[in-house]
Amino acid sequence: MLSGGGGGVCSGIKSLLRRYTLHESCSRNLMGAIDDNSSTGTIRLMNSLNGIKQDLPRGKTLTWYTCGPTVYDHSHVGHARAYVALDIVRRVLLKHGYSIFQVMGMTDVDDKIIAKSKSENLAGVEGSMIIARRFEQAFFNDMQSMNILPPDAITRVSEHIPEIVKFIQDLRDKGYAYEGKKSSTIWFDTAAYGSRYGVFEPLRVQEDASNEDQESEKKNHRDFALWKPVASVSEAGWESELGRGRPGWHIECSAFCRTMFGEEPPAPFLHSGGRDLKFPHHENEIAQSQALLNTDRWVSHWLHAGQLTIKGLKMSKSLKNYTSIQDFLTAHSSRTFRIFCLLHKYSADVSYGEDRMEDALAWEKSFENFFRELGPFAEKRYLQEGSSRMLGDLKWEAKHHALNNAYLDCQLQIRSALEDDVDTPTAMRHLKNLIRDVNVFLRDVTDIRKQRNLWPLLTNITHYVQDSLEGWGVDCSDWVQSAKVDITTNSHEAPAFDQAIEVLLAVRSELRTLAIKHKKAKLKDDGALANELLGITDKIRDSLLPGMGVEVKDRQGQSGEMVHTWTFNPRLIASQQDEAKTDSK
Repeated sequence: MLSGGGGGVCSGIKSLLRRYTLHESCSRNLMGAIDDNSSTGTIRLMNSLNGIKQDLPRGKTLTWYTCGPTVYDHSHVGHARAYVALDIVRRVLLKHGYSIFQVMGMTDVDDKIIAKSKSENLAGVEGSMIIARRFEQAFFNDMQSMNILPPDAITRVSEHIPEIVKFIQDLRDKGYAYEGKKSSTIWFDTAAYGSRYGVFEPLRVQEDASNEDQESEKKNHRDFALWKPVASVSEAGWESELGRGRPGWHIECSAFCRTMFGEEPPAPFLHSGGRDLKFPHHENEIAQSQALLNTDRWVSHWLHAGQLTIKGLKMSKSLKNYTSIQDFLTAHSSRTFRIFCLLHKYSADVSYGEDRMEDALAWEKSFENFFRELGPFAEKRYLQEGSSRMLGDLKWEAKHHALNNAYLDCQLQIRSALEDDVDTPTAMRHLKNLIRDVNVFLRDVTDIRKQRNLWPLLTNITHYVQDSLEGWGVDCSDWVQSAKVDITTNSHEAPAFDQAIEVLLAVRSELRTLAIKHKKAKLKDDGALANELLGITDKIRDSLLPGMGVEVKDRQGQSGEMVHTWTFNPRLIASQQDEAKTDSK
């Protein structure tokens, strides 16, 4: 029978997971991902096992297993690249109406964790679990900071020792595992598995054959550890029918999948991880699972995220060329990083550097400016406002039809891009082109309040841009909120507002006339008073009125008098709010 400790879930982690799962942006996407604008088209994803784009079936829940972290240290942005990229794929699938059950494996038993616990004078299973829980919590904090949807279930090695032991015993019973004569390690027998080994990187398997260690107790250099014996009670280990020990790395994920998805292939349908896990980790998973289940199709679809590189090298802790997620977030936002990921295919390797972050920041600024301009139309009521109050000219001109056609075409192009292997770079370009078309169109619009024929169209476009970005995990809430202003209460049909502005401007004009009169008197006291009065008139023009969304322009009339004109510009309100925040700092 099994015995051992350290597998309990601490209350702090439980609380964190509850907060993570119920995080507003996550629950909004998980619970409300399928809305009126969702596509029902079929998504084609590249299967990294065969290099072919394959349709994901509808009408059933897609089971999805993703390899999680080995929790012995803080995560870096190389990890974030993989998790954000796969999160974007998941969100696109949810948005397109797919039902998904995703499980993440958590490696909380590993040589690196044990080494870390020894460096802190922590012994046994309990010592390893102290390290594992610390960095597991840090990992979930990072994932929440990066706005990554939580998995539906999490599996830990320490909580699945019986299932792992059973998996190994079943492999031995079928002749696919043996005990080493020197160390008593249980090895997977790749020779018994046969020529099927090496589906991901067959050339690499052949090259490694020349480096075989003749002194090894392994029957074949490709054989890998399923169970490692542990004699010392000061080191993490569990008593079992296999002897006291702990699992090897690769066996855990196969055991997790068997436990969570059953034995009827495909189990799971989707399996994902970083591209660096293809060999040997995923190769070995395939071998041990397909050997046990007697199948050639344990997983239907393999999904691998591209790596983040620096000067051509993979970002990794071993190379010491990494930036932790928390350090990254002191200089940049998680939104900037997600936009950076959206600008590249989820499966592509991407070079990391400040220039790339500056590119992403420029895209982010263009989106912010869009919502600053059209933020008021984020409220759906303007669809009704524009059509219910039949005031003003409602007729569409050629330019209105052109913008509407650009909007409709953008929807089709983005849907097509996303259905073709979640091509977010193409989708982003189409979205930016739509924003450009809107900006060009608005150059000729002087007062949006008086052109109600535009309200439904602008509302649809604003909502589409917001819905697209948030559907990919880009939080737009602060952009939208900062730009919100009720354009109907300040509209041409609310004469009290216009009249109040005209009265205020008339008072300002009288103050200005009085100031100039005193200034011409050239008296000492009158000059000081004149400057004070002119300062007040400038403050009204430059601070007070812009805070109400009113832009004033002064010009000299033909008779030398000062003439003013004013227009309503909602984005001035957000601009004034930004300046006020900056001043307060």
